[in-house]
Amino acid sequence: MSSDQLCQPFHSLEICSWADEDSCRINELPDPILHHLLSFLPTKLSVATSILSKRWRYLWTEVPALDFEDKPDREADENHRKAFEKFVDGVLRLNKQVSLQKFRFNCHPNYSNKDYSSFHTWIDEVIRRGIVEEVDISISPYLHRSYKLTRIYHPMIKNLKVLKLSYGILIEDCTSICFPSLKILHLKLIDYRNDQSVPSLLRGCSSLEVLVINRSSVFDNVGNFIISVPTLKTLSYVTNQGYREYYITRLGIYQLTINAPALEYLNIQDDGRKITLCFESPFIRLIQANISFQGTCLFQVVKAVCNARFLSLKLDDSELDEASLKYESFPLFHNLTRLELCRFIAMTDYYDLDVVQRFLENSPNLQFLNINMESLWRAAKVSEAEKEERVPKYLSPNLTKIYLRKTTNRPWLEMGNDWKWQMELRRICLTGLRVVEALVDYILIGLLCSIAHAP
Repeated sequence: MSSDQLCQPFHSLEICSWADEDSCRINELPDPILHHLLSFLPTKLSVATSILSKRWRYLWTEVPALDFEDKPDREADENHRKAFEKFVDGVLRLNKQVSLQKFRFNCHPNYSNKDYSSFHTWIDEVIRRGIVEEVDISISPYLHRSYKLTRIYHPMIKNLKVLKLSYGILIEDCTSICFPSLKILHLKLIDYRNDQSVPSLLRGCSSLEVLVINRSSVFDNVGNFIISVPTLKTLSYVTNQGYREYYITRLGIYQLTINAPALEYLNIQDDGRKITLCFESPFIRLIQANISFQGTCLFQVVKAVCNARFLSLKLDDSELDEASLKYESFPLFHNLTRLELCRFIAMTDYYDLDVVQRFLENSPNLQFLNINMESLWRAAKVSEAEKEERVPKYLSPNLTKIYLRKTTNRPWLEMGNDWKWQMELRRICLTGLRVVEALVDYILIGLLCSIAHAP
């Protein structure tokens, strides 16, 4: 198959050729640079450049990157499928690169399982060559609803640095997998055979530094998601609503277990019902943590992230116990300079307010505080004596800016470096260290008033 024939049947393109080849500066570039430039284009466009001139006719055959994408606007028919398969087969056969830097396959038509069998052949061909840098595979998310998913059985790929798997992928027993150079791994909305699928995959990634997990499918079959990577520096774990209820009902458990002692950046966004977070090792090197979940074990989480410099907690429906709020059990945050606390649902005995109090007292270097707790706005009125009990005994002398928000839009109360407050509902001011006008007698306001008496 010639390059002219290859680019005709699949998505015809209109490309203007140059009238005078010598007048075009790009033609003066050496072949390796042109190969590099073409590697940033989808393979479809790279092949289409073969019609520009004789100089360009075979340049695409030595491009060190393959990027196939098939995302038709409507349901793909048989002719479209055959054209796409013919195109991919032809490119793999004519490409002269022994080793590739990147392979991307993004295919989202509504093909049947038997029509998709060529995918195995394409992957085997790419693996045989040896991917140097990056593999990005995304298969139609609709396939898993009716058809058996593609199964990934990779042997060792020594030089692979980036691996991204999305949608119609099934991870089973990965004991034989070995990616000794892998640094970045993305697993987006894929399926797993059982709880051991993820650990078996991660055991073969001895140099992994960045792990990005995105879950939402009710078919991924994992009740306890175990992440154990000694070299991991960045972890992002995101799920969405409607998914946890399925596992709580079916499996009786929904848990995230993390063992990553070298972790520096942690992002956990769980918008489901209940999750149990289990940290098997302290995060000694932690710089930033952003945690949002509606589960239990809040103070186990707090203890694990106490070394962070920047901390954001969004905790709804969390189960707090009074024992965890005692001074001897609540951890110190020596490194914490920025703290955001969002949407604590009011519990009995005002435990949510006690959380704020403990953070203020145990963060000696805190500089910035952002509180967005709508539940505290609805908290019941209490006596002055009860307010006094919740006044922090210590506040960081470095604390220069506080934001109190009733909603996520505008600050309801703001304190800046000039120690002046602005309030939408009632205007108040602080003269020296004395409150001139009494604030609203909600619990939270009683707490924040104590800042006026801070040394």
